[in-house]
Amino acid sequence: MVKEQLARNGRKDEGRITVIGRGPLYPLFVLSKAAIVLASTVGLEALMMDVSLGVLEIPGSGFVYDYVEQGAAMGLTWKRP
Repeated sequence: MVKEQLARNGRKDEGRITVIGRGPLYPLFVLSKAAIVLASTVGLEALMMDVSLGVLEIPGSGFVYDYVEQGAAMGLTWKRP
């Protein structure tokens, strides 16, 4: 299903990381080892499906939800080169 969705969007599966902007979430969670979010309740849905979660920090604001603070997700911070 993911490969077909990628093909419809003119993308190909590179085998490691796939970015999908639209589509049904739950079939993707079943196929996923991890998910990364910025500020979305999709993170909660990923956790409910037992998918490892990484949360990007918003510079100057921190993490939007408590997933990282509560130990449910790994915090990912931005580093400037």
